Amino acid sequence: MRTSFLFLCFLAASIFLSAQSPWTSKYTNYKNRFNTKFCSVGSNAGQSIPSSAHKSVISAGDSINHWGDATIELGWYIGVLSTEYEVKRMNGEDFSQTITDLYYALHAINRLDSVAEIYYGGTSSLNGFFVRDDVSPLMIPATNLTEPLMFNSDNCLVSNFACGSSYCLPITSLCIGSLNNEESQDQFYHLLMGLSLCAKYCNVTHGGLNLSLEAKAITNRMITYIKSNAWIIKNPVTGNNVSRGENTTSYCYGIANAGLNVTGINYSDAVTTSFTSLTSWNVFPTITFPIGSSLTSDNVHMFLATACVANDTRASVDAYATTYGMPIYPLIRQILYNGPNTINDTVYVNLINKADVNGPYYYSPTAKSTGGTWLSENLFVWPERSKASAIGTNTLSFSFGEYSGLDFMLLRNLMVIKNLTVNVNEFNLSNSEFIVYPNPNSGTLQVQTNLNGNFIIYDLFGKLVFQAAVNSLTSSIEISSLPEGIYLYKLENKNELLNGGKLVIVK
Repeated sequence: MRTSFLFLCFLAASIFLSAQSPWTSKYTNYKNRFNTKFCSVGSNAGQSIPSSAHKSVISAGDSINHWGDATIELGWYIGVLSTEYEVKRMNGEDFSQTITDLYYALHAINRLDSVAEIYYGGTSSLNGFFVRDDVSPLMIPATNLTEPLMFNSDNCLVSNFACGSSYCLPITSLCIGSLNNEESQDQFYHLLMGLSLCAKYCNVTHGGLNLSLEAKAITNRMITYIKSNAWIIKNPVTGNNVSRGENTTSYCYGIANAGLNVTGINYSDAVTTSFTSLTSWNVFPTITFPIGSSLTSDNVHMFLATACVANDTRASVDAYATTYGMPIYPLIRQILYNGPNTINDTVYVNLINKADVNGPYYYSPTAKSTGGTWLSENLFVWPERSKASAIGTNTLSFSFGEYSGLDFMLLRNLMVIKNLTVNVNEFNLSNSEFIVYPNPNSGTLQVQTNLNGNFIIYDLFGKLVFQAAVNSLTSSIEISSLPEGIYLYKLENKNELLNGGKLVIVK
């Protein structure tokens, strides 16, 4: 019975591994597309802040790049880069460009924090209050020189920095001080999510900056600022509450726990431990919102983004994510803390497989990406837009166009990491009839077994790379021909798996 169970487990893992090769080519395609059309990397105004939509149709004959909830996108971008770094590090790939891009993405948060007061007529202060973007039409000429596909020869964009309007060159006027560009809680929660992944994985230095420590410092600064105003987000220049999403008290218990997990600092106070805050947090996964309404996106994704960093492992949280089409958040929690996740891996595998190899886009019911799923700027933040697009009823102008694909890229990276860590650990089961050591290994495995069978090694894409017969007389197996890396092994005995595990080869 046990061996049959292990065989099924390893078979499922092998099927999963075999799917990763096309995932890698698809991911590479998405990343190249993102770098040429959605983000200009650098330290200048507007740079390293992803746009959510490219060539959005505003009126006949026009195309435009759209920066809307820009710091939500920035949070996902940081999450993508952080997990991309971990995938490349584990696979022994060059991650230098990934670290460079991540350095500038963190710099972008600090830039948006530093210019926020200036934007509203005050003095620069790195205090945790930020604006959503600093994207101006002034960046278009310089960007056209380095990334000509980004604006597609059209000198137009939409950004909250420019009052959320369509601005084209030559500039006739530029609005400064738009309240639509203020920080709001949904922007903060998704930055927190991305920063948590950077803090976990990116203990690496670039430009004299340790990226993990910087992510923790930014997280601390943002939470401290919100807490200083009794968990109400205020504009430090006007002294007023921000115009949208100012009250975080329903989420502050989760914020405090999330902050503690990321920075190690205790943010709890009388507000976070109050009856109102605790009750709000605890009952949230039981609140029913109409599926497809704006309330769904504005509340559910904020709760789930915070809950995953707060390590809220309640089964009701996973069920909530499933109900509202946002299953990635329990996966993020699982990757961060190696805990439970009641959502089956097939949900994630199916989503990744449905993603169009050319990237997500939607212009009309007859001009959209294949798969019928990835039809939103972010499938896990605004899934109702995807559902509306699928049947051709989406009337939100900024939803039309090509989408950044950050949602797909983060999901893919998370699943690769899960396969290399969480899933593999599930197969490291003790079996007195089959013992393999040492591990890590430099070339010769010691095998102890009293059975006859085949010792088999696969690479991480499910390809058979080594096989040798073993029995009770076998004491060692030479595997020096295999290059350095991470592998999976198993022992077949009468077509049953006795044990499976991860094998690390070092040279």
